[in-house]
Amino acid sequence: KQWYQRRVAITAGIYAAVGTIFESNPAPAFAMFKFVQSSVGAAAFVYCGHLILPYQLGILTVTCVVGCISFAFLDKSPSQKLEQKAVADPEQDKFLQTPA
Repeated sequence: KQWYQRRVAITAGIYAAVGTIFESNPAPAFAMFKFVQSSVGAAAFVYCGHLILPYQLGILTVTCVVGCISFAFLDKSPSQKLEQKAVADPEQDKFLQTPA
């Protein structure tokens, strides 16, 4: 049960990030995410019966490193865009301001 909760939490975080980054047209981004997720799952299902464990762990290690590097790279750009957007449009967060 715990592995499923972690998977759901990660997926929800990805959905939130994709929705924030592509807020004007999120449908293609969600479709691409689901396509990649399904493709990788299918590929793992196919190769797991043909490769021995050390090779499977090597593939897992490489994809985890690539994923971490990609996340670190992409995590910088959306936050900078959101900060610039907030500075450019201060009226957007007016409901968060308390009256003096």
